[in-house]
Amino acid sequence: MTTEVKDVLNWLDGLCEQALTEARGGNAVFANRIGGNSSLKLYMDNVHGIKTVSREQFAAYYPAQMKECTSLYEAYLRDEQANTHETRLAVLEGKLDTLSSMLTTFIEAQQPADKKKPDDKKKPEAGDGKGEGEA
Repeated sequence: MTTEVKDVLNWLDGLCEQALTEARGGNAVFANRIGGNSSLKLYMDNVHGIKTVSREQFAAYYPAQMKECTSLYEAYLRDEQANTHETRLAVLEGKLDTLSSMLTTFIEAQQPADKKKPDDKKKPEAGDGKGEGEA
């Protein structure tokens, strides 16, 4: 059995265990969602329910359903990876905002308090007589 098949079977076992645990606690929504997919339902019924086959036998006896379960597992991994990237991006954006505000605070603290901002300086007017040639 390949590593990929073992990973898929472990994922399926995790789904089924989670669904059964929630159902025992009174919340059967996840179990019902698993029952809505024929391949997941077949796995849950035959491996965890009536236990007619082992998980390894399921992979061997039901190749079409195993292929669909593998596709679902791969989609799950893609979703998890996308969520991880979004989370990392949000964390990095937060850190960048913090660094930006710290840098602004630092720059403002380095400027003397009595120094005027560059926008406040008066510009010499054209007709004030400064810089014009003497006649």
